[in-house]
Amino acid sequence: MTRDETTPEHAPDATLLDVVVGLRREVAEIAFVLDTPGTRAARPVRRTVLERLDDHLLPRLRELSRPAVVVVAGSTGAGKSTIVNSLLGEEVSKASVLRPTTREPVLVTHPDDAELAERLDLGEAVRVEHAGVPRGIALLDAPDLDSLMSSNRETAARLLAAADLGLFVTTAARYGDALPWQVLADAKERGASVAMVLNRVSDAKLAEVRTDLVARLREHGLASSALFVVPDEGAHEGLLPAASVEPVSRWLRRVAGADQARTVILRTLRGALDALVEQTATLVAEVEAQADDADALRAAVADAVPSGLGDLAEATVDGTLSTGAVEAAWLAAVDAEPGILRPVAGPFRRPRKAALARRAELLGAVTTRIRETLVTQVLAAARTSSETIGERLGELDDKLPGGAALHEAVGADGALAAWRDTTVRAEVSAWLSSVADAVAALPAAALQAGDRGLTRDGLVAVATAAAVGVASAERVLAGVAGAAAGDLVDAARTELVATGRHIVEGEAGPYTERLDRPALAPEAVTGLRLRLAELRRQVRAR
Repeated sequence: MTRDETTPEHAPDATLLDVVVGLRREVAEIAFVLDTPGTRAARPVRRTVLERLDDHLLPRLRELSRPAVVVVAGSTGAGKSTIVNSLLGEEVSKASVLRPTTREPVLVTHPDDAELAERLDLGEAVRVEHAGVPRGIALLDAPDLDSLMSSNRETAARLLAAADLGLFVTTAARYGDALPWQVLADAKERGASVAMVLNRVSDAKLAEVRTDLVARLREHGLASSALFVVPDEGAHEGLLPAASVEPVSRWLRRVAGADQARTVILRTLRGALDALVEQTATLVAEVEAQADDADALRAAVADAVPSGLGDLAEATVDGTLSTGAVEAAWLAAVDAEPGILRPVAGPFRRPRKAALARRAELLGAVTTRIRETLVTQVLAAARTSSETIGERLGELDDKLPGGAALHEAVGADGALAAWRDTTVRAEVSAWLSSVADAVAALPAAALQAGDRGLTRDGLVAVATAAAVGVASAERVLAGVAGAAAGDLVDAARTELVATGRHIVEGEAGPYTERLDRPALAPEAVTGLRLRLAELRRQVRAR
């Protein structure tokens, strides 16, 4: 059976309240951190769910004994305040062309309901007690929905979302505007009961306007909504004749009858719960989709990372790292001090201190060039990897939602270039230190031989040059260290490639850091999915 006016009503219990409180907590923790078409659509859904939970569902579930809130809403000049005052037979809400500047809504309750009405969370509403309000309801005159002041518009929209019943006031001249129908559609979406007051209708236009309006209500799925027509009284001040608003007053008394106000509240709650189930299901689906998108983006980043490593590894193996500035520095050192090539040649004769110092100075320049060259080469490899990741994500943006936005976010990180430069320099320094450690670990005899023509730092410079592919430096190192020289060079080259790989793979870091957030984990949806299942069980049981 479809849910209509005859469907039995059931009061929510503590179990339902517990489920909705838990659901609210899970929805609040959702974070749509990727920028995809799905997350862009889901963010306003999340915001709407939280607003409706906070403004209406949770307050109503916590205390059903409070008066049903009837929000009187409409556009500027529709006559809302005049309608409210006329229903009460006294001016309690100022009616004026200046009304759009009024910030505070006006809440009117029966004196016997005042204590219960105090529990209504309606912000800064001006509270008025009046015996003309039927027991069981509270009339709330809201600011204009199209007020020039954005704060008034926001307040009016929030109050409508909190309403148990909406009484929308429009005029014969403006009922065709988009605003009334948007308000009615929103109310229908959240399951709220709504009625319409068509104000200032002339006798000549009554039949035509009423027929057209009824057709529009039917077209929008609102055929069961109450419709009241208030005659045009012409230019006047003060209250409308009691007879003009009597149909509205009679309807309010019926709504406020013994059990009717509670029935209205429960019916609105039920509709709101149905809408909540649907919207939560939408959020669950998008949280899951976001986690899937994050997995796909991680895989794309991982595939693109090694792109910068090839040139560096090849240059290390084939010796091209030593060309250019490194080779020039080595040749300059040899030209200035040919003895470098013969550190242990001929009969034993320790070089003079001046010669040793000269060799150390020249070889120090070689080490400096090697450091600079390695920093340049490794930085280039890192940038190539980063650029390839960006290109891959951009090319696949249609298939990988969020890829282009992710690359843009990483590229906008002003600290990334400095981080890369610092990291590369530190890693190159660490590699140079490892070569020095390997030289220090050579057999004592080799080091003694080195002392005959090279200082310890000079021998480290030779070993470093040999590791980056300077052939004559390899021969010098072999003359000093013998068979151990080959093992040292091989190990240094292997470690250099590993260092390059570590740096290049580190380019994935700025991307994976943004993808390894808890909100993008597969289990991020678990709690929300569980609450949705619990909510569905509760709603089906009612």
